Parts: sequence; structure tokens; C-alpha cells
Amino acid sequence: MGFEQQWFSHPRKFGPGSRSCRVCSNHHGLIRKYGLNMMVVKRVKPGKPKRVAKKTVVKKSHKVDTDDSKKRVSFAKKLTHSKIIEEDVNVSQNFDVTPSKGILKTRKRIAEQPDHELAPAVKTKSPTFDKENRTPVERSEEASKKKQPIQKFPKAIGKKKLVVKKSIKEKLLAMNPKERKAFLRELKAKSKPNFELSSELKVYWEKLRSSKTPESVKEESIEKLCSMIKGSAAKLIYAHDTSRIFECLLALKRDDIRDALFNELQPEIIKMSKSKYARYFVLRMLKYGTAEQRNRVFNAFEGHYPAVYRVSWSSSVLETAYSDYASCTKRNAIVCEFYGKEYAFLKKTGAPVPTIQTIKAFDKQRQTEVAASLYEHLETAVGKEHINHSLTHRLLSDFFAIATKDQRAEMIDLLKDRVPQFCHTREGSRAAQYCVWYGNVKERKVIVKSFKDLVVNTVKDEFAHRVLMSIFDTVDDTTLVNKYITKEIGNFIGDVVLEKFGQWILHYIIHPRDYRFFHKATVELLSQGDGNEHTKKPASERYREIFDALKKPLLTYMAANMEELLFNKMTSTLVLNMLEPEIENEPFKRVIDDEDKIACFKAIAEVVGKEFIPFNLEGDPHIIEGGCARFTFMNLLKRDDLQGNIKLSDYLAELPSDHLGSFIAINNGCFVLRNMVKSGSQKAKNAVTKAANMKALKKSPHIGAKHLMEELDSK
Repeated sequence: MGFEQQWFSHPRKFGPGSRSCRVCSNHHGLIRKYGLNMMVVKRVKPGKPKRVAKKTVVKKSHKVDTDDSKKRVSFAKKLTHSKIIEEDVNVSQNFDVTPSKGILKTRKRIAEQPDHELAPAVKTKSPTFDKENRTPVERSEEASKKKQPIQKFPKAIGKKKLVVKKSIKEKLLAMNPKERKAFLRELKAKSKPNFELSSELKVYWEKLRSSKTPESVKEESIEKLCSMIKGSAAKLIYAHDTSRIFECLLALKRDDIRDALFNELQPEIIKMSKSKYARYFVLRMLKYGTAEQRNRVFNAFEGHYPAVYRVSWSSSVLETAYSDYASCTKRNAIVCEFYGKEYAFLKKTGAPVPTIQTIKAFDKQRQTEVAASLYEHLETAVGKEHINHSLTHRLLSDFFAIATKDQRAEMIDLLKDRVPQFCHTREGSRAAQYCVWYGNVKERKVIVKSFKDLVVNTVKDEFAHRVLMSIFDTVDDTTLVNKYITKEIGNFIGDVVLEKFGQWILHYIIHPRDYRFFHKATVELLSQGDGNEHTKKPASERYREIFDALKKPLLTYMAANMEELLFNKMTSTLVLNMLEPEIENEPFKRVIDDEDKIACFKAIAEVVGKEFIPFNLEGDPHIIEGGCARFTFMNLLKRDDLQGNIKLSDYLAELPSDHLGSFIAINNGCFVLRNMVKSGSQKAKNAVTKAANMKALKKSPHIGAKHLMEELDSK
């Protein structure tokens, strides 16, 4: 019985001569049609969106069907694709039969149309037919416009690849390894004009960077590298491999080599700063170059700052130059070019460099023009890594200072979810405060949520903590603030209390805008957001709700670590502000639960009850002897009569009489007992009367003893 042989694919362009399947690219050779049990996996081409073609698995019979009408012959793109596989292969319903193509059809390019202006050619399609009645369906002009094909843009041109043609590949297969290596080297030399030079440079560079190379050989390699690079530095600095050679030479820290390279590459500074690899040379010259060379780098950037700022690679170079090496005058000169072309031109004429204070003195129209210029430069930059640069923060701060209401709203919409990225600098925190003050309710909600898991680091930062203060001042949704900010502060209260700026946040929650703790300039800065149109809730209610969310974890931590907090200069005032009675002009009425206040007063009494040895030089001083602990303790005791039902003196009265009586040995101890009698309850007065030794008080030379006797006599 003869077998009919059938080809299922076109011959491959390359390969060992066998034929491969155009469906799965496997080398089937000849697939015999008879006598085999096979499965045909069919996949229907996608038609209308409403009808989804299902993948079906059909077992092929071993019998030959002689009926020609039932044969399934594939005619290119008109019928379904089929793939024949053996029966023992596991085929699931989601089996991908053929590499699926995109829904966009390939279109022929117009010969006269350039590559960079690709436009989709509109094809005239035949009218579609309804399957039921086979009548043509008319298409309106609007429907045809909506169904226009998506425009294809050319891919970005990257590194050129070495293309090996079929004829060259056949030659390579016939060569031995040495001949093949030499032949490929010649091909690379043709595609790269500096291939031979770079290859020789890398040989000497490898000797120079190796630790096993003798010093004499290294010196020869340095001389060879310098002589070979001379005159060709501008061609070699941009490659990823040869740029490392320049970095290696600069790392030698030899003035002659550095000066020679800089003099040759000075005309390329702008171009190098925009290169991925060459920009490192500019950074090294800023860091290791002389003051005169650094000024030449700034002079090269003069007039090109906005163009350099747009490119990601060069923007990092500009950021380093601005933040690390530019003086205040140079910084103003850099920012001036972003105000508009006219201000950059005025700078070249020698006129004084305008600052944001100068712009504020202009009329409103000119301020709007400057703000529009700043917005043009910042619109695309805030969505990139530029948002982390201090130059961007300066531009944002200047923009918000002069922007109109509409311009400000557009910028806040761009920045609302990026506030934590730029609030860590002085200008960045000012810009973030503007976003909080003038953002609407939805934008404020996004800003608050953006601080999730970042609150502790924000609280500890020198400038970022001001943004949280502005949130406490303006955001009416205190439930949201407590969920994302206050709750996290309470969870990490131990880390926040011991940080300088963390204590400022805690003080602000306890006593907002308290002149006893906050500087007048800080209060004036925070008051700029008062009266904004999006804050409706009364300030007293807002402050109280935030305080209520934090007081429990803060008081619990204080009661557990009272001694450590009292003897710390920074935290002792926090204890005083938290536990002191109500004062005049408080923004809101603080209410502390009785159980928390009792726990704190007991902890203070426990510290006071420790063994008292007057003028002990070996151990730590007692709380009544002096220092920040005594200051906090005495201020609480002086105003104990304003505490209400729960008083600190009541828990001091529970200490042993002998221990209280030992306080009269020093002047401060006598004043402690006097304040207990003067401000305390009857229980405290009785305890002091019982503990005080009148004979010893009469003989005591301390002034506090006389005041204590006067209080006891007047009782």
C-alpha cells in the first residue's frame, strides 16, 4: 500500500535542510497522511466582537475520506488555521494553537510619506452583509470615523545591531573558529569607526585597572592611554565601554590628566550631560575640578538651563550643580531662565537677576506670564524623577507664590498624589503646604492617603513635619486624618517622642500654635492657610478630635516611661504641657481621662519616692534637686489646685513621712513641701504637717524653710 506524502509548510530560510511547520516551527519533515491517529486543533480567526470563536479539539480518523466536498483545505487567510499533533499530547481547552496576531491589519506604507510621519491609510471596505437576510448594511460617516484604525508610531531607534545576511552566515558556517572570529572583527570594524582604537585602549585600560600589574607597566599604560585618547576624546566619551576609561583616568587624581581631558571636552559639556555614560565626566569635573573649571561648567550651561532640565540624564547633572556647588547668586541665575526668555536675555545684558520677590512687585499680568512659563516647564517634569530634585522644589515654590487660582488648581491636580516625594526640603515643604491649603476636598483626601506608611519618617523630618501641621490646620475630615496619620503616630509613639521634630508634632497636637513652644515665624507661616474656601469645620472641634485620637497612646507611654521622660531636656516639657491644667487662650479644651491622669501622677510620685541622698555625687540626682525634671515637677505642683478632683499632691502624700521629712535638708525640698501645702488638698497638708520637723525648720538657714513655716502656721 502506497502512502501519499503531503507538505504542510514552506521551506525555512535557514537550517540544516529539513522543512519545518509554519504553524509551530517544529521540524516535522514529511507527515504521512494515512495510518496515523492524530488530533486536529482548530482555531477560528476572530470575526465580529459579539461572536467569540471557540477552540475545538477534533480527533482525526485513520480512514481516508474520499469525498472531496468534505476536505478542509487552508487558503491563506480565508479559513481557519489547523495544527496536527499526536494523540498522546495533552490538549486543554485553552491550548493556543497558533501565535495570535494583533487585531490591527498590516497596511502598506506610502512611498512618498517619510517614516517619522506615519499616518493610517483609510481603506474603502465593502459593505457588510447581514447573515440572515444577506442585505447590505449602510454605514454612517460618524461610525466610520469612530472605527478608524489606531495609528502606529515607529519604535525608538536604539543601538544599531550587526545584521548578518544569509550569504555571510553560510560563509561563517564554513569557517573554523579562528577565521570566524577574525571575520566578525572585520564586520564590527566596518560598523564602528573607532573600533580598532577602542580595542587598543581597552587592552591598556585592563592593565591599568588590574591590581596584579606592576607600577612601571601601569605608568606606561597611562602614557599610552593619554597619547591615544588625545584628539579623539569627543568620539570615545559617549560609548559605554570607553567612557569607563575616562573615569579610570580621572580616578588617578592627577591634575595634568584632568586638565588635559577637560580642555579637550569643554565644548561637549552640554552634549555630554545629556548622555547616559558621558554625563559622569561632567559630574566628576564638578566634584574634583578646580574652582575655575567649575565656573567654566556653569558658563557652558548658561542660557541652556531649561533645555538641560528637560532631559532626565542632564537634569540629574543640573541638580548636582544646583544643590551642591552653586552659590545663592548662581541659584537665582539658574532659576531666572525658567521665568521666561525675556528674563534670560536681561541676565545676559548684565542687568540684576530678578528673584521671586522682584516678580511679586510687578503687575498681575506679568506675574501670570511668569507663572505660565513655570507651569510649562513643570507640567511634564512632576511626573518624572525630576520631582525629587531640589531645583524642582524651588520652581514649585516660586510658582505657587505668584500663580492665579486656576493655575494653582491645575498644578495641585498634578501633585496631589506626589506630595511625600518633595516635602523633605524647605521649598518643597512650602509647595506641599500650598497644595494642602488650596486643594479641594477630594485633593486633600488623596494627599492624606499618600502619607500612608510614611508618617513616622515625615514626622522626623526637619521640613516635612510642617506639612502635617498644615493638614491638622485645614483638613476637615478628621476621621481620615486620624486613620492615616494620627493612628500611625500613636502606633510608633516611642520613636516619635524621642525625636526633636517628632516632639514638635506632639506639642502641636496638644497646644496648636502655642507661642511658649513655637517660634513666631513658624506660627505666621502656618497662619497663611487660614481662611481658605475649602475649610468649613471650626478649628476647636478639629483640634479636639485629633487630640482625642492621640491622647490614649501618648499618656500610656508617659505612665510607663515617666522617669526617662522627666530627666530628658526635650521630653520633660512635653510631660508638662500634657498634664498641666487648662490655660488661657487655648484653641480647644483638653479633656484627659481620669484613669490616664491617675496613672501618670502615680508614676511621678514613684519617681519622687526614690531614695533621697542630698548632694549625692556618685549616683543620679534626685528629682527635687534640680534640672529639667525638677522644673516640670515644680510647675505641675504649683498649679495643682487647678487640676480638679485628681491632684498630684494626693499621691505625694501617700509617700512615707520620713521620706517627705528628709526634703527639708535642701532649699528645693522645702519649696516642694510648701507647694504641697499651698496648692494641694487637705490630705497633702496633713501629710506635710506630720512629716515636717519644726525644730529643724527653725534652725534651717534656707529661705524655703521660712516659707514652709509660714504656710504651716497659716493653715
